[in-house]
Amino acid sequence: MVEEVSLRSLTLRSLSGEVIRVQNSQVLATRIVPHGVRELEIELFVSDAARGQELLELLGRIVPAGPTQFVRPPTVVETEELGESFFRLTATAAVAPGREWLAEDLLPKLAHERAADIVVHGPVVTPIDEQASRRYARAAWLGRARSQPQDSLGRFRAVERRLRRGRVSERPR
Repeated sequence: MVEEVSLRSLTLRSLSGEVIRVQNSQVLATRIVPHGVRELEIELFVSDAARGQELLELLGRIVPAGPTQFVRPPTVVETEELGESFFRLTATAAVAPGREWLAEDLLPKLAHERAADIVVHGPVVTPIDEQASRRYARAAWLGRARSQPQDSLGRFRAVERRLRRGRVSERPR
């Protein structure tokens, strides 16, 4: 965390409490963490949806929570049936920067320890960046429109002109 900014240096504090002073000339790169936490998406593939949801709820209660641990414990946001006795559960969580290991290492171990009989694969933990997702979705939409036949290209260019003028939202439909 940046504690102080002056004309000559930055004062930083690590999660362990260390205070670090860095000269501005030595700052080569920065990492900005939106909202001060790491947003994560957790996917778990199970053979029983109800027991899988119970497992994720249990994990949400037993993982360490606090400002330097799980800021927001895992919460189920979607259940999808992929086949007979095969389900994908999606959950979201947030951890303090530098504590990603809680979700990437501890959470899978606890899941396998508590319910190895229903876990088919995972949990797979992926960082979420909303701004990057929106930009990639727009780029994919624009790329798809460019690969269309010529008459669609004309419509695409019209939409692109309206986007530049601010008359159409960025989100693809």
